[in-house]
Amino acid sequence: MLQRTTVARHITLLRRAIPLSTRANRNQQVESEDTIETLNRLALKCLNAQGPTRQEGKKMLLEVIQHRKQLNGPRHPSTLQAIGRHITVLQSEGRYGEAEPLAREFEASSRLLMGALHQDTITASGNLVSNLLAQGKAEEAEPLAKQAADACRIVYGDAHETTLVAISNLAGALLLQGRLGDAEPLVREELVASRALKGDGHPDVLISLSTLIDCYVGQRKWVESEPLAREEVSIVRRHYGHAHPRALVAGHRLAHVLHAQGKEDKARTVQAEVLDGLMA
Repeated sequence: MLQRTTVARHITLLRRAIPLSTRANRNQQVESEDTIETLNRLALKCLNAQGPTRQEGKKMLLEVIQHRKQLNGPRHPSTLQAIGRHITVLQSEGRYGEAEPLAREFEASSRLLMGALHQDTITASGNLVSNLLAQGKAEEAEPLAKQAADACRIVYGDAHETTLVAISNLAGALLLQGRLGDAEPLVREELVASRALKGDGHPDVLISLSTLIDCYVGQRKWVESEPLAREEVSIVRRHYGHAHPRALVAGHRLAHVLHAQGKEDKARTVQAEVLDGLMA
């Protein structure tokens, strides 16, 4: 672990290295490549720490971005890499609003430099969509999410993990807008592909299954939702046990679906099983 005094010593040495910088333009002096890279490595080490050391790392990362822009230009890969790290730091702290303009800049630059179908552009688009969804900006996220999903299908294929995440993001944008009917086929597609890729008991598959059930329930499609709700209860109990919170939630959902169809006896039976799980 880096000590704060060690960090301060390294920073001081880097500051003294500034006179060794090279000239990118006649009227502008910038850090040399070696000095910037040293500062970048130290910033990354500090960001893995906590407290004041992490704060120093964030300051150094901002310096790296500024120097990269001066030395390499705002759209150079090394500049974009530093900006991407800064976005990650902000979002890890829940500062999505501050990260959004940087994420937009990062995505636009990647698209301009490498094209819409480059893997880095697809990643940048996905990160921007996730940022907007985290802020509840579903309408803004929707067209970007559709672009990302279409690009993933072309580059990776329909059943690739990256494509499934993009499909899930698009479905999420629709669900946040209350457009359950539009989201339903996407959630169903993602569920089928995830099940084939990861198996029934995988947490991602269970989330997709639960989301599809909620889509049906929200549209009062009780007949369609019941077999899925039963399947969810069976899978969760088999993998996690009757007393697991997932099993209790799934049981409540199944009981609700049965009650909505007037199947009171079956609903009471499921509710009794849920109560037994609570008491276990």
